[in-house]
Amino acid sequence: MALIDDLRDKTYKETVNLLEKYGKGCIVRPTGFGKTGILTRLINDYTAGCKGKEPRVLYLYPNEPIKNAVLNFYYKSKGKDIPEDREIPGVQFITYTKLARMDKPADIEGFDSVKLFMSDECHKLGGTKISNNMHKFKDKYKDVKYVGATATPDRMDLFDEVYEFFDDRVVSPYTLHDAFVDGVLQKPYYCFCSYSLEDDSKYLENAVKEEFKYAEGSCVSEYKELMEATAIQMAELHNMPKIIKDVCSKCIEPDSYMRGVVFFADYNHINAKEKVVVNWFKEAFPDYKVNVLRVTGQNKETRENAQMLDYLEPKDKTIDIITSVDMLNMGYHVDNLKFVGMYRGTQSGVVYAQQLGRILNSGSMEQGVVFDWVDNIHRESMYDVLGRESKKVTKAKEKYAELKTKLSSAGGDVKVFSPEEFKEYKILEGRFERPDKDWWDDSPNKLLPEDLIATSHEATYRELIAKTVAEPIAMRARQAWKNWLDAGGNVADGTAQGILDNALLPNLPLGPYCASKRLTIEKVLSIILGEGDYTDMVKVYTEKCRKQGIVW
Repeated sequence: MALIDDLRDKTYKETVNLLEKYGKGCIVRPTGFGKTGILTRLINDYTAGCKGKEPRVLYLYPNEPIKNAVLNFYYKSKGKDIPEDREIPGVQFITYTKLARMDKPADIEGFDSVKLFMSDECHKLGGTKISNNMHKFKDKYKDVKYVGATATPDRMDLFDEVYEFFDDRVVSPYTLHDAFVDGVLQKPYYCFCSYSLEDDSKYLENAVKEEFKYAEGSCVSEYKELMEATAIQMAELHNMPKIIKDVCSKCIEPDSYMRGVVFFADYNHINAKEKVVVNWFKEAFPDYKVNVLRVTGQNKETRENAQMLDYLEPKDKTIDIITSVDMLNMGYHVDNLKFVGMYRGTQSGVVYAQQLGRILNSGSMEQGVVFDWVDNIHRESMYDVLGRESKKVTKAKEKYAELKTKLSSAGGDVKVFSPEEFKEYKILEGRFERPDKDWWDDSPNKLLPEDLIATSHEATYRELIAKTVAEPIAMRARQAWKNWLDAGGNVADGTAQGILDNALLPNLPLGPYCASKRLTIEKVLSIILGEGDYTDMVKVYTEKCRKQGIVW
């Protein structure tokens, strides 16, 4: 049995044990792991021998593709075709949208036969109306068991659905990083850039010009060479067709079939920029036929295009570009994807993980390509996905500490809170005061730098900017150092301490020469002598100079 099959089987058994022991459990696994197949196995367990119409399983789902995936798994396991009524004996399917409207007592009547409540993509339980109605259901049907599944439990509003509805009963941790290490998923080639290239060019040009003002003597020619080299490199970065061709050439067989999904911000964006993306690929591969299939909720035609995904035929020297906004984020599985294009800047780690997940297919040995044209990977909101703590989480921790202090000062009396404060306190308590949060320490979609193969010109884009701005700083440091030496500065024994000891009256102080180039002494020493911690000795030196009446 393949490793992925072993991992899925282990996850299934752990879930069964949680349901038997606690009556609830949550499957937190990365995108592409195969959570739908595990949920389908549970359906088989709870509907075995069921022939009546009374539901034993209530299946909560977000969209039709999710339901279709469950139907496919279920009937394929039995060697049958999906029936015309598109239902499973003993299973009642309910969308999250419908649950949000079930706010009357009569709406939750008639479910006495239900033994298992399944919540697929259970992070959606955090919606206010959905959450409220879910609690009503749990209060009424106390003997029902509850199971959830998600790849993205960390919501932007910090609502903790895993704690709220499953009491942190979670299967053992397994992250996207683990899947890459185990070879369950193949590392994608990742080509990132900031698409605001014009703005970036202006920023870069202005930064260099600012430094250019301080150039003297031989440094002038160095600056000119730097400006010319930067202009050439920036021009290359603008050449998106070349980048696309270079990246695809690294990991896609020549003359082969290519299929990809490109995500846009909204319908207006897709209408304005779809042709731009298509032309990039046409220019990159002039010998290829490039087709476009738009799959969106924009109108009936683009919605129905989703049905065409299963009928796309691979052909040599052909590129099928599927463009979308939200429809393909979740639920839809598109076979044979070679690339994903992120043309949608998102503030949601959930959306980012879902977009990235389209290119990940557990058990496949193919390596896909991610074109991150809007630099999503460096956005603040991606920090949780990338295993770093976002500013939002830091602020939330500070707010929680403030509320705890307020509660403590009131002797634990929650009446000290306003209704809004109490609600916020309970949400934050659920987020940061969990009885068992080992599984939470690593987001299921946690990525490390080694999990992505950075490629093409765009992979060095940030380095280019950093180098271009840093070089003038180094030039200024060398210039400050030379001016100090020319004026009579004494390098003493060549050590930082020796230099600073001798850079006092009656010898020549170093500080003013550094300040004249808008640099600190620490920066100049680090460039001239090499990286090191000069902070303490510079503090002592600065104080000695101040006592001598030397201030800069």
